[in-house]
Amino acid sequence: MEIDGSQRAKVTALACSDPPVGHSRWTLRLLADKAVELKYCEHLSHTQAREILKETS
Repeated sequence: MEIDGSQRAKVTALACSDPPVGHSRWTLRLLADKAVELKYCEHLSHTQAREILKETS
């Protein structure tokens, strides 16, 4: 499944937000799991999350 621009923006914004309680920063796995939990997309792997963030730098 292709991740569209709106979904990419949401994942990027999530990565810029405060990390979950108990964590000092977002990991790629935490980010991917939270994006799915928030229904930004049906499925997101940590490698897809890395590619999304890599494209924004």
